[in-house]
Amino acid sequence: MNRKEQIFKEAAKLFRKKGYHKTSMKDISDNIGLLKGSLYYHIESKEDLLYQIALNAITNYSKPLENICSENIKPSKKLSKAVETHLTLICEHLDETAVLINEYYKLPKKLKKHIDDRIDEFESLFEKIIYDGIQEGEFRKFDLENIKIMSNGILGMCNSLVRWYSQKGRFSTKEIANQFLSMILYGLRQS
Repeated sequence: MNRKEQIFKEAAKLFRKKGYHKTSMKDISDNIGLLKGSLYYHIESKEDLLYQIALNAITNYSKPLENICSENIKPSKKLSKAVETHLTLICEHLDETAVLINEYYKLPKKLKKHIDDRIDEFESLFEKIIYDGIQEGEFRKFDLENIKIMSNGILGMCNSLVRWYSQKGRFSTKEIANQFLSMILYGLRQS
């Protein structure tokens, strides 16, 4: 891990633990073992650090989902792969995910809008999987507004892991994914 990656990782951990506003640049530099002024050799500002962490997180979630969506498989299989992949990434990047979910909105309007746009693109991929499942008769019919609600419900359930998941916990990511998918697919399937 290079120094910049180390700074991002430590900042994400501190932003998650203390919150963006309560974390100082000194906190970050102390935890890494750098002088505070040396941080600015690697980053522009604390604000830029928050932006880059959030942007990297949403990008890390979007790329695999785009690949899954382009596969020539049934929507139910796409949804299963999408949920399992999303949960795996959350568990591997808990701090960055928590920053994306809980802290990015503290960015200035222009930077926040850029992250919002990326989140909208990501969410629309989940919505498309559900829409395709309806069109192909795998999922029961919902109107477009309800597709968004279903997608948000699925992502909300997945994203809740940042609050309770522990790598030392009883269940593996795969087991959690299977439980979630059982509920999700049962709710979506044709009667």
